[in-house]
Amino acid sequence: MEKITLADIKWIKSLHEKKNRSAENCFLIEGRKLLDEAIMTPNIRITMVVLCSAYDQELHLEEDTQVLFASEKEMQRITCLKNHANVLAVVEIPEVKNLKMSRAICLDKLQDPGNMGTIMRIADWFGINNIVASNDTVDVFNPKTIQASMGSIFRVQVHYVDLTEFLKKSTLPIYAATMDGEPYHHFNFENNGLLLIGNEGNGISPEISEIITHSVGIPRIGKAESLNAAVACGILCAHWSIK
Repeated sequence: MEKITLADIKWIKSLHEKKNRSAENCFLIEGRKLLDEAIMTPNIRITMVVLCSAYDQELHLEEDTQVLFASEKEMQRITCLKNHANVLAVVEIPEVKNLKMSRAICLDKLQDPGNMGTIMRIADWFGINNIVASNDTVDVFNPKTIQASMGSIFRVQVHYVDLTEFLKKSTLPIYAATMDGEPYHHFNFENNGLLLIGNEGNGISPEISEIITHSVGIPRIGKAESLNAAVACGILCAHWSIK
């Protein structure tokens, strides 16, 4: 096991930024749960693992995975978290397969990384393997997104596209979550389709609103102004899954 160097620290810290993740084609994960998920998922390549002095568990890594040792202070320098985990890993960004799908969640300008990660978990829970996101949606490899996904990032593909053009070309029904849509418990989803979730503050873009085929809502009983985007997505996916 090698000692981490200043060059290693600088390079790992650079991966906190999207432009560097894209340039290096890799991202960071932290904590044993995410590392275990990565190890167990086929076609996920872990290139580097950094272990803190307090880490004493056995790992089953590929032979070509570089393993480095770091002190508590050094781990705190490279972590994306408030308090570092005892293990951090660098993972290659997996290749995204083609856009042929019969069921997906579509995200229109979603900005909160926590919402993105939670929606990935929701998709994973309900067996939805694809998310199609507008190009200006938050980066799926944002550290906060990765933590919120709880490992679902390794099983759910996220495709960044010109969402308006993608939806125009699709032959699937487009179910848009809106405040004034038909109450979901009165609505009959088809098994195949696209569930569209809009921006947290502005909802669905005007140009996309013109091409949706169905508007679905969650009736408000109390006085809350709105629902969190991920919560709304979860409610609608639960209803969709029983159809």
